[in-house]
Amino acid sequence: MKITAKRVFCFLTCAIACFFLVSEPALAAAPSFWIWHRTDCRMEDGKTVYDDGVNFTWLLMGIANVPASSKGSLTIKNGGYTYGTWNEGPKRRQGSGTHVAGTTCQLDLKIEKNGTISASSAVPVNAKGESLLFWGEADAGVSEKSLSYVLGKTAKDIVLPKIYSTQEQLDSYVPYLEYALEDGKIKDLTLRIVKPKDTVTALVKNDVIDFGVLAHVDFWGRSPRWQQMKIIKVDKKFKNGDTLEATIAVKPPLDPRSIGVIGIHFSRAKQDKNSEVWYKWHFYPR
Repeated sequence: MKITAKRVFCFLTCAIACFFLVSEPALAAAPSFWIWHRTDCRMEDGKTVYDDGVNFTWLLMGIANVPASSKGSLTIKNGGYTYGTWNEGPKRRQGSGTHVAGTTCQLDLKIEKNGTISASSAVPVNAKGESLLFWGEADAGVSEKSLSYVLGKTAKDIVLPKIYSTQEQLDSYVPYLEYALEDGKIKDLTLRIVKPKDTVTALVKNDVIDFGVLAHVDFWGRSPRWQQMKIIKVDKKFKNGDTLEATIAVKPPLDPRSIGVIGIHFSRAKQDKNSEVWYKWHFYPR
């Protein structure tokens, strides 16, 4: 099947809607800045494989819990990233988008056109009102950077918390996913937080292994591509001393041949009251 920009757009917007469907009610009532960082990884025979196929894809950002009429601006100070629209995203390896390297960048903020991201989040947009995503150097290029935003009568300065790049995650800990088939279908997923070289041993949460919340798991179809199949809300919190593993029941069971992507959505550390960072790993079964 030909992967068109339209199909990618549908997948991305449905994915973001899925994120907010599960995560947004947990946010504070006051406006809260959020970042969503995504990594892609592959699976072989029902097991995660960490190799050169582990790649940062893009990140998104915005302010949650704002009125639908909100408009304003976002200023990113001294960051490094490339940004562009959803349709430019699939072409990012060919140099599309706008590149920023250490300079201050101001972007418009508004509720995204058609509300495909969230009905109550203001996001960076272009002059046409199309939402923007960030890739390339954005993997680590906005971590701990100073931001300011203005929405209506509200103006706020914040410093983003640490955002772990894909490589920093590989160097510390990562989600490991596997499944076994029963009657040819997936009835359970096993998730462990591990070191990439020891996928059998689940890590224990402590002050260094600061895994936070396992929010949800979602499944996307292989054919037709990008069709959402299922969301499983987990919302499992871990405290110091807990072994970082979970068994997730899949009801009804799914045929692995129908699955194009399995997504795991989680946080790493206790969220800051002013800004939240969420991580999404997409696993591609083969």
